[in-house]
Amino acid sequence: MTAKSDVDLRPLGLDLIVTPQSIAIAVSGGGDSLCLLHLCQNWASRAGHNLHVFTVDHGLRCESADEAKWVARQCQKLSLPHHTLIWKHPRPSQAAARQARHRLLAKACQGIGSRWLLLGHTLDDVAETIAMRATRGVAPEKQAGPMPVSVSPVWPEGHNLTLLRPLLLQQRDTIRAWLKAKAIEWIDDPSNQDPSYERVRQRQVLKTREDGPSRDPVSALQQRLHATVPLISDLRMIAQNVDPFGLVSLPSDFIDNQMDALLSLVIPAAAGHDRPPRATDRNALIKALKTAQTGQRFTLGGAWLERKSDYILVGREPGPVPVDYRGVLWDGRFEATSAPALPRETAPFLVRHAVPPDRNWRCVVADRLKTDADMIEMNQGLLTTPHASGQP
Repeated sequence: MTAKSDVDLRPLGLDLIVTPQSIAIAVSGGGDSLCLLHLCQNWASRAGHNLHVFTVDHGLRCESADEAKWVARQCQKLSLPHHTLIWKHPRPSQAAARQARHRLLAKACQGIGSRWLLLGHTLDDVAETIAMRATRGVAPEKQAGPMPVSVSPVWPEGHNLTLLRPLLLQQRDTIRAWLKAKAIEWIDDPSNQDPSYERVRQRQVLKTREDGPSRDPVSALQQRLHATVPLISDLRMIAQNVDPFGLVSLPSDFIDNQMDALLSLVIPAAAGHDRPPRATDRNALIKALKTAQTGQRFTLGGAWLERKSDYILVGREPGPVPVDYRGVLWDGRFEATSAPALPRETAPFLVRHAVPPDRNWRCVVADRLKTDADMIEMNQGLLTTPHASGQP
């Protein structure tokens, strides 16, 4: 598609944020995030939101501190508060940088009371992710990403935080044309041209293809969504039956119906962390559960799973609660309350070791599963016509 300088970039999904509140936006200084900043500045002022801008300084390049200062100056011109978040122990790894970035941003969102973090991902990012996952043999229905809305990938820092990508259905060339037409400057990160990174290599391959990406990114996102829609009712049903102490019951017939996708969500929630088990390990577990005897127990990803006659019980793996995990979210599974919320009865033996010392806590495992269902439902609303055209 040829980019037009007069294109009207309508942000995606901002209507999900209804009442005036504090909103966080991550701005690196690149074209995508600068475009998002200017679009959202106008939207926030009209809607009565308090927009807070965060820039993460990874410390991996000598220019990064100056770039953060440059973004701060742009925000000052727009009368927006800006905060630079510094990664104190940088490691030259994209995966480590991504985790550090999300943890810093999630903590910053907690600090301003924001439940929404806006990110500047585009349709080009989706195409690159598809190409990367295709080379790894990922199934076509799981290749597309990221989705328009998602939960924070870090826990417990990302508790109650939703990530929204308003530019996800826009092409990068269109965004650049929009910026040029409005005489808005941006920073080109030299690492975006470094072929030592897999994403950069795939980006360069996609640029040289005359016929464009091998798959239409929007259709790929819709295909991924279609594969997950059945999870909505399953997750909500499971959430209704979560024990007050965090035990999760999975109907045994789920072994042949969405079990892999469910385990990738249920195990981290039951274990109180953010690391889903590897797909190969999940598949091996599902195979074992199919032939397991009643009472047989398995462990995976910080959780144990016990085969019952007609269901599978999932709970946190035995072990003491580290001191670092005894904060506002106890062990990543319980939220502090002002009044007693836990039952008076003694917790089941298998999770008794990881229950708060008093009753002023409530389990958030069910909340996490409900939120996962909500994310799918919101994406279902966004990835349909007229939204999916990316145009007004």
